[in-house]
Amino acid sequence: MGTKIIIIFLYCLASATNLSGQCISRDSLWNRLLLLWYSPPGPPAEQLKELLKYDADMENCKYKHDSTHAFLLFRIGATYHRQADYLSGVQYARQSIDMVIRNADRPSMNLKHVIKYYYFLSVMFDSLTRVTEQMKALDSCIAFAKKLKVLDLFWIAALDKRAEYFYDVGDYYRCFSYADNGEKLAMEYAVSGVTKDSMAALEHAANCFQWQVNALLQLKNNELAETLLTRKIDEFKKNGGEIYLATLYHQLATVKVNQGDYFKAEFYYKQALDQAKKFRFGINCKVILNDLGYSVYFKQYHDWDKALRTYRKALTFGNNSNSANRNDAIESLNILANIAGIYVKKGLYDSAFYYFQLAFDQVKPGSTENDLLHSSLDDFIKTKRIYYLTALLVDKGNAYQQQFNNTGKMNFLQDAIRVYKITDRFLDRVKAEQLALQSKLLWRSDSKQLYEHAIEACYLSRNINDAFVFFERSRAVLLNDQLNEQRWLGQNDILKQVQLKKSILGRERELNRLNPSSENYRKVQGELFSIQQELDGLVNSIKVKNPLYYQNFLDSNFTSLAEIQKEVLPEYSALVEIFSGDSVLYCLVITRQEARLTKINKNNFDRLTHQYIAYISNPDLVNRNFAEFVTTSNDLYKLIFLDNPVQPGRIIISPDSRYFPFEALVTQTNPLTYFLNDHAVSYTYSGRYLTNRFVSSSVNASNNFLGFAPVQYAAAMNLSPLWGSDNSLNKIRSYFSGGDKLIASKASRNNFIQKFYQYRVIQLYTHASDSSVNGEPVIFFADSAIYLSDLIPDKMPATSLIVLSACETGSGRLQQGEGVFSFNRGFAALGIPSAVINLWSVDNEATYRLTEIFYKYLADGLSADVALQRAKLNFLQTASKEKKLPGYWAAAVLVGRADTIELKKTNSPKNAIFLSSLFFIAGCIAWWKWRRKKADL
Repeated sequence: MGTKIIIIFLYCLASATNLSGQCISRDSLWNRLLLLWYSPPGPPAEQLKELLKYDADMENCKYKHDSTHAFLLFRIGATYHRQADYLSGVQYARQSIDMVIRNADRPSMNLKHVIKYYYFLSVMFDSLTRVTEQMKALDSCIAFAKKLKVLDLFWIAALDKRAEYFYDVGDYYRCFSYADNGEKLAMEYAVSGVTKDSMAALEHAANCFQWQVNALLQLKNNELAETLLTRKIDEFKKNGGEIYLATLYHQLATVKVNQGDYFKAEFYYKQALDQAKKFRFGINCKVILNDLGYSVYFKQYHDWDKALRTYRKALTFGNNSNSANRNDAIESLNILANIAGIYVKKGLYDSAFYYFQLAFDQVKPGSTENDLLHSSLDDFIKTKRIYYLTALLVDKGNAYQQQFNNTGKMNFLQDAIRVYKITDRFLDRVKAEQLALQSKLLWRSDSKQLYEHAIEACYLSRNINDAFVFFERSRAVLLNDQLNEQRWLGQNDILKQVQLKKSILGRERELNRLNPSSENYRKVQGELFSIQQELDGLVNSIKVKNPLYYQNFLDSNFTSLAEIQKEVLPEYSALVEIFSGDSVLYCLVITRQEARLTKINKNNFDRLTHQYIAYISNPDLVNRNFAEFVTTSNDLYKLIFLDNPVQPGRIIISPDSRYFPFEALVTQTNPLTYFLNDHAVSYTYSGRYLTNRFVSSSVNASNNFLGFAPVQYAAAMNLSPLWGSDNSLNKIRSYFSGGDKLIASKASRNNFIQKFYQYRVIQLYTHASDSSVNGEPVIFFADSAIYLSDLIPDKMPATSLIVLSACETGSGRLQQGEGVFSFNRGFAALGIPSAVINLWSVDNEATYRLTEIFYKYLADGLSADVALQRAKLNFLQTASKEKKLPGYWAAAVLVGRADTIELKKTNSPKNAIFLSSLFFIAGCIAWWKWRRKKADL
């Protein structure tokens, strides 16, 4: 009652003020604005007229450009927004924000207000469906709140909204990060004593918790999700939070599905449904029934009729006043697509495509898959739940392919390929909106099945050109993105990114050492979040500054078969690409004149490669079972190449997963002949990778070669010395002019980081491992180690080739759809086009000898692949009987470009002898002429 009396008093006070052309007092205006904010009297049009009059009179006020003036502009914007004049609302909101920021140093300006203004600016952009600008406004809201250290409810709401956005576009790592921060801040705010907003804070905390769990479920982190859910369900049961139980039980059901416990999953789905009905949450009922029908009845029990009944029941639950229409539409889209999937299973294709169209109608009536690619960026993002759309596209393509299998009509196969192409392009747009590398890797892994189906369709239709595109799109796309990005970034942008990425890496490693329950952990976690947000803002600003960046980013990974044949293959016999799907393996052989696609028995391939690698990487094992190795190796060769032979010459291999050396495949058992005898082999991440124009810094002629040989290591590293590596390095250095070497303590981690990018060729004689305490590959130097994640480029390297003569430098974590994240890939991402790596632990003496011969041929001007082939053949001719086994010479492989490296030749042994002979002969001729001239005198 007292509050109402005060408001009426303020209203009367404001009304008594003379408003005709005079400046209303600051306090009176402020109180009037508050009244209009909290208890707006009259229709918006009348309020707007009054507010615009205040704005016109502001010219007569001495206090203009202060907090009151900024609040007036903001209230005008908010009133326009109430009238659905969203553009005018944005205009005034921006003026308000600009006024606050421009006058931030004035005592009469309260900078904290900008947090609220940015949040409501995001609401206005949401009304305009300008999602990109909406997210920028939310980011600004968050950034100012953190900068000003204000625990503000609008900051928490912004984190909640951003978490939802990241979930919708499939960036689950960012979703978890924002939601985790939002929940912690919301709980802190709720107990801070601000009682009037505590319930709103608790609601945001519950929302953020749900986004965290949703992200964990997508990331398949079921153990953590189950722990969090069990704890939260108990908490809500005790504290009266039953309103949230429907969502929590639903999420717990999803955990059980992921764990394969379908009995408990069905139980929790029904628990969730009961709770959703109790509180009349129509949209929740819809989602729960859809997931129950798909995950349990359709996918697990194969009870299509029961699944169909459950889907139809789900559609009876519509939107309610508390739900957004587009959320309801996108959930209907998923249900309709699932219904279409049942009709595909039943072979009722007319019904299936009818429901596919109904699903597309939820995006826009009459729309099709083609419209998704031609829609604006904001239309694309605002659709929400992007994974529903990708599933719809894939399912429609699969339906066409299934229809072909049943009818044999080729037009259905062509339709399938068309839809698969559109899906691939659509995934590119999804990728462009994701920021976290881990999220992109997850989507790359999930899209593997798309490319398997697409390649199968191309195989059946003998469409080799499109098959090649899908082969390429199934591998190393993110690597090509990184290389493409380097061409568009200026040095200042690179340096800013490097600084932020190094700060992020430092905070992440610090968190690994801290107790998660400690105050210091929370502090570092907050710092990490702030730096990550700053990096995200930098990346987005780069896109804005460079108008061609975004489009080039989307178009960067398309390379045609004709381009490869024209640009890459003139000097090669063939490019061989392998695709390994869930149930089948394909081999694509491309030559200058033709391309051939064959299907290989995957079970036989997996069995033989496993046996082959086990033999070849263990000299003792292959020595005891040499006949069995020969048989296995020859069987693997015939499995790959018997129906798809390659001519002798230079060969490029693009594997789909882990490398194994094709050079040691036995092509003929009597006499024993290796693939190496007829082929110089190099490996590549993709055909597209070979077409890159690598950007490198200029390098002086003296910077040809730099070698590292620590020989001995710090005691704490517990590594055995590499005796003789320094002598081998001295021999190699003699082949290059201006070559430098760093031996013993000089071969330090810091010296490597500071110097390697200045040299054309780098040689490392050291230890390495494909795993470490950080769970990633590591290379050791004299004093410490460098991890794969430490490879953050701050300069364009001049390096053309890096030779990693250490154990397992070609190993690392396999990321489906991208390849092995090993050191050679890490250096490739820096812009170093070629690397020689070892696939297993190697014998020191054999490595020194093979490496020395390789450099001799390289310095003589041979291409890197031919130089390595000659080195291995030379080694085989001169090695002892035991060391002729492949385990001694086959571990080293060349990955990347196999070009001839432009080097200034110097005194290799051959050149030294030639030059000495030349000088001796010239001296003899000069002496003879001198004697003859003297005799004539």
